[in-house]
Order: sequence, then C-alpha cells, then structure tokens
Amino acid sequence: SALTTKEMNANRILRSFAGAARSAQAMQRRAFSASAARAGVIDVSADSNRETIRITPRCAQRIMQVKPQGFLRLRVDGGGCSGFKYNFELGENMESGDLVFERDGAKVVIDETSLEMVKGSKVDFVEEMISSSFQILENPKSESSCGCGSSFSPKA
Repeated sequence: SALTTKEMNANRILRSFAGAARSAQAMQRRAFSASAARAGVIDVSADSNRETIRITPRCAQRIMQVKPQGFLRLRVDGGGCSGFKYNFELGENMESGDLVFERDGAKVVIDETSLEMVKGSKVDFVEEMISSSFQILENPKSESSCGCGSSFSPKA
C-alpha cells in the first residue's frame, strides 16, 4: 500500500519537528555545559566509570514539570531520627564542585560528600494519598532507615 501525498507530507513534517527538537535539546545541553563549566560543575551523566545515582522516569518527569530550567538538589545532612537525613531542594544556581546527573533533560545535582552516602541509590518521586515527595530508594550505603524514609543510618 503506497503512501498518499498527505501521508508523505505529514511524515516529512514530523521528521522536521523531530530534527528541530533534537537541535534545541543539543543547544540547551551546550548552554548548560558552558555555564556549568564556568561554575566548576562536573557533568557526570556520561561518565561510565563513576558510580552514580539512578533517576527514575517518574522523578525526571516531575523535575521537568516543576523546574524545567533548573534542577533538583540532593544533599545529605546530619540529623533526622536515624542519624542522617536526605534534603531535596529545587534550584537554579550551581555551586562549585557540584556533580550533575541527568535523565531525559532533568538534572539532579549533588555534592561529592553527599554522593558518597547515596551511591547506587535510586532517586524517585513518590505520590501517595497523604503526600507526594522526592525520595531515595534502595540506598546500598544505608544500614537502616526511619519509617518515613527521609532519614537513614549508614553502614559502618
């Protein structure tokens, strides 16, 4: 079955839009990389030798909904009911030494010290009846965590 002229034109237009979208994403990545390099930020998304955090599709989608030009900062601080707590914050300004992980255009930023506490973890966005939040799941560096999942006790 041969394609009609309308179908061929529609396919041509779709390919054109797809090409334009890829170009726009590439320009956005170059602009981000240039500004990140000036700030002393390290983009580790493509570094296959570095142990990383995993960003779920649901997390990436939520970041893009609420802060498409920014990022989600993950920080581990002392405190909470188990010794350390996860802090999430939406931001736009990078700090020197920040490490950037990316999925589907969404960025998660973390400092090297915090990364040591969550390497191998999954960053997710969880929606429940009483609340919705970014969370760390499957943290291999955690011995135990509190009931709400916002704090943990590290392995010795």
